[in-house]
Amino acid sequence: MGCFIDRCEKVMDDMELGIVKKKDGDLYSTLTIRSMRSNIRAVRSFVTATRGQLRMEDVNKGLVGDFHQFLLDKDLAKNTISGRLDGLRFWIKRFCGEKLINYCGEPGKHPMEITTAIALSIEELKSLYDLSLPPGQRKVLDIFICQCFLGLRVGDMFKFLKNIEARQRTMDGRVFFEILTGKKRTSVIIPASTMVMHIFKKYGNSLQNGFSESHYNTTLKKIVEKSVVEREVAFFRTQGGVPTEKIVKLSSLTSSHTARRTFATNGYLSGISPFDLMKITGHKSLNSFFRYMRCDNIAVALKISTHHFFKIDFSDSEAN
Repeated sequence: MGCFIDRCEKVMDDMELGIVKKKDGDLYSTLTIRSMRSNIRAVRSFVTATRGQLRMEDVNKGLVGDFHQFLLDKDLAKNTISGRLDGLRFWIKRFCGEKLINYCGEPGKHPMEITTAIALSIEELKSLYDLSLPPGQRKVLDIFICQCFLGLRVGDMFKFLKNIEARQRTMDGRVFFEILTGKKRTSVIIPASTMVMHIFKKYGNSLQNGFSESHYNTTLKKIVEKSVVEREVAFFRTQGGVPTEKIVKLSSLTSSHTARRTFATNGYLSGISPFDLMKITGHKSLNSFFRYMRCDNIAVALKISTHHFFKIDFSDSEAN
């Protein structure tokens, strides 16, 4: 019946050529195919270390279990392991549907966990904005500030910045941006905040001029590292199947994803309806929205912080 990995490679090659398409007829994106290839490299590494080869007829529940243990032994993070297992699950379901293998996999995706993820407060954003920076870093930071007030994914943000005026609308004297977002190119309309308009005015129509997401993220880390915003934070995740906690620098966790989470968090804490924010972020349920921004506990803490219970002070009795 042939080699499982060779068959995966052939299908991915055909995806790149546009021969193999999604069920709706759309092409697979370069990013999706790159992720698939990364997952198959992990499967190939597993097969080389444990079996030598993987025939179609050898794909079964036991193989998936062995692959899971292989990933655990690599001391990988739980979310990385779940991603690898889901990557294998994709091919198992596909080949089962094509009657190439008898095993069809287990239902449902592998569970992901909530790890430490950060959002910056308005005060922290202001501290970053007030930094004296060289032109290159200033431009990166200004884009980041805009992203924190627009809530866009980094890919959508870069596309938007290449031609801002084409996406700008005015209604009742107020400026909005109409942007196609995400894989399904869903249209969202976002109010133009004061900070965003100020930055756009400073740079003109074309703000983003061809640097990569990698450069964007690396530069953001450098900016935060030398700012007063830098601090130590507790980082939680499951690694190698064991819950772990590390103390890391805030800068190490800062990336383009931080901006979108910052938008959702600060918008919610400012009193904007989560349902309105979800229209921009693209989340389909309140549960997924709160899991993403992870600020419901902060909201509760702020609400109860003014309660008289937290103002009880009997330290004066020490002097008596």
